[in-house]
Amino acid sequence: WTAGNFGLDNAFELIDGTTGSILSSFNVGCGGYGGLADKGVLWSANRGPGTVGLLRYDTKNTLPTTDDTWTCSPANSYGVGIDGNGNIWNALWTDNSINKLDPAGGLFPGFPKTTGGVNSRGVAVTKTDNHVWVANSESDDVSRLDNDGSVVALIAVGDLPTGVSVDTDGFVWSNNLNSSTMSKIDPAT
Repeated sequence: WTAGNFGLDNAFELIDGTTGSILSSFNVGCGGYGGLADKGVLWSANRGPGTVGLLRYDTKNTLPTTDDTWTCSPANSYGVGIDGNGNIWNALWTDNSINKLDPAGGLFPGFPKTTGGVNSRGVAVTKTDNHVWVANSESDDVSRLDNDGSVVALIAVGDLPTGVSVDTDGFVWSNNLNSSTMSKIDPAT
């Protein structure tokens, strides 16, 4: 799956992995800025205040129509990650918070919760402890949240972190846009 230009066309295309041919495409008015696919469900964020946010589309169904094959959550959606239980974590950029959704798209009670940082963006999850990591671009730190969404730690990184990822050894990496640096975080320390 590829996504279009957030907030403008919200177009998605299914690409043949061998030939590069477009197999199908659709536009539902949300999503289009990053995302993930899990067990036949496509999740995609749509960053920006006042925009319709997170897309959930069940790709096992036909292309989206106005039925229940897709939903758009009203949120200031940015980063999307998935935990070891199949739950979706979605950072709400200028709201400085995060949502936790079950695989069917239901919001967990008590969410959204604060990330402890400012302008929450990228999201990643460490497999060993199921902790959620969030890049906070305005406060120049990365939040470490437990799987209930409670802040465990705020780790200072470079200027304007926008994304986080976890490598095969379990280290968390933050890309820091304004300082043109990467920060490596050891979850053990």
